[in-house]
Amino acid sequence: DIKRAFDSIPRNLLLLAWMRMGISKGVAEWFIEQDDGGLSTLDTPLYANNCRLHSHSDMLRGKKHMSAAAGTEDYSFQAERGIGQGESASSLQWTLLYDMVLEWIDPRNRHLHSEENNRAYCDSTAQSAVPFAYADDLATCSAGPQAEYIQQLQATWLSAFCAFSGLAIHPGKIKATIVGQIHPKHLPRKDSEGETFLPSQLTVYDHQWQPIRCPIDPALTTYKYLGVQLDLRGCNSDAFDRVKERATAMLSHLLIQPGSPQVKIDYIRFKIMPIILYPAQVSNWSLAQYRSLDKPFTQTYRKLLSIPRTAPDALFYLPTKYCGMGLPRVSDLAQKYKWNNMLRCQALGGANERCMNRLLDRIPAKRHPRQTPIRVIQPCHETAKGCQR
Repeated sequence: DIKRAFDSIPRNLLLLAWMRMGISKGVAEWFIEQDDGGLSTLDTPLYANNCRLHSHSDMLRGKKHMSAAAGTEDYSFQAERGIGQGESASSLQWTLLYDMVLEWIDPRNRHLHSEENNRAYCDSTAQSAVPFAYADDLATCSAGPQAEYIQQLQATWLSAFCAFSGLAIHPGKIKATIVGQIHPKHLPRKDSEGETFLPSQLTVYDHQWQPIRCPIDPALTTYKYLGVQLDLRGCNSDAFDRVKERATAMLSHLLIQPGSPQVKIDYIRFKIMPIILYPAQVSNWSLAQYRSLDKPFTQTYRKLLSIPRTAPDALFYLPTKYCGMGLPRVSDLAQKYKWNNMLRCQALGGANERCMNRLLDRIPAKRHPRQTPIRVIQPCHETAKGCQR
């Protein structure tokens, strides 16, 4: 993670990022200068109570700022670095900038690094160490006997990029672990005073090139990335229990709040369910676990609608034409979203299609001993004559 990522980007680095993509210097400077002269104001109650937005005609007559507040001039300043947030160009500029980081720490780009390091790892190890990122969250994964060495190289390369660019790594958010068989040298040990410590460490450097040690925790069971607890040890019960506990807590809190049953059911459908479905649609839980995730929702529906416990659970989820209530079920929606994502990846072709086909090939061998083939419905493509397969 990068500290204050969007607020600490120097302008000359942005210019380099634009020109690296083939944009002329004049056009690149025009993009960067869009934020020149703009005021940044602290969002205080004083500013909120006195803020007056300028009209479009005032902006055309030469007023540079979007708003003005009497008596708040001392709370405003002109940003000398950083990328604006909340508009279309900011995400584009950040993507251009971070692409430089990904290329810099990619071990396949041997021409960017020293010859001594290039001879220390093979091509197969470099192919398995491709970094990926979302916004300012970077994740690296390496495989093979040189995995730990590659991870340290990438940490050093990233530290060097941050040192000359003015960025800063957040050491407290670094989580390093080992997936698969763990070598005894990575296991926790005890020092002379009886305290447990982790012998393996990942080293990053600050802007003064002072080393910062980050321990490699081989006992880490789950890793949270983009809001999803990823299972690292082949035991997905930990991640599932966290999601189920969160759903139970949110539903319990909803029951004690004022409001009609219909309002609370709508809140469940449009607020709580999307939060739970986000990790559920990308997790590798069993069908029994998905079914158990329905229980807190079913219990909440019973209490809201005063339905006796002897009534069947299917009453809540059957369509209204079958005398049911037609409420959405979490387990069904999660499976539906999963298959939709897989079919979309198949339709995209290329590496996405190959990955999905390999995943589908593994399903019969694991769940169907007779190797019964699974019929996958192909996505429909709209044409002028209708929907054709």
